[in-house]
Amino acid sequence: MANRADATALTAFVEHGKTLLERAKKESREGSLEDFIRQKIRIEQQQSLLGLIEAGAALYRSLSVQRKKDAEDLWRKNTNCTALQDALQDFKDLEVQWDAFLQHLDDELQLSARTMDSTQPIKCISPDTPLTDARTGQAVTLQKYFGRGKKILLVLIRQFSCLLCRLHLKDLEKNQRSLDTHSIQVVVVSFGCQEGASHWLQETGCQYDMLLDSDRKVRCQ
Repeated sequence: MANRADATALTAFVEHGKTLLERAKKESREGSLEDFIRQKIRIEQQQSLLGLIEAGAALYRSLSVQRKKDAEDLWRKNTNCTALQDALQDFKDLEVQWDAFLQHLDDELQLSARTMDSTQPIKCISPDTPLTDARTGQAVTLQKYFGRGKKILLVLIRQFSCLLCRLHLKDLEKNQRSLDTHSIQVVVVSFGCQEGASHWLQETGCQYDMLLDSDRKVRCQ
């Protein structure tokens, strides 16, 4: 009985997510793309992703879990319920569709924001580039990571809601031993605000250092 109830709740969420996605596609074509992302997409907004994040949180609460990973662990144990497995596949498909849409927004935003001449050579990132520690809010620079005998791997995140970014970081975490062997330290850099970063860190459980680049100086160098 519980499995069927979970399947019903998951199916309802997927249908709601599809409706929100179609609405998001429509609204993204109306007016300023930057305004749309700032007002409707940013994860620190109460109605981020047009309310999809809030709906997802409500779904997790109905399952008595707090994180997506916990919900997936719960669903994975109930492989004997066909309805639940079908709903779970629809859930995964919805994730792919949303991520494709967000990637499209990201591509469009990068295209519209590109001001550098394509022939301009790439510059090294200055160690004095001003950044903010996402966890403490303190001002820092990349100089903090130099002189430790390690190579620094910067992972840039434009959208906190980017699924591919999360998957990439998960892959890095799985290969942490190899990174350690080659003396590589991963540092995540986001263009978002500290509030959004706090939500993201809590949701993903990311253990890497995270820096905020609100002025997008890292991207422009």
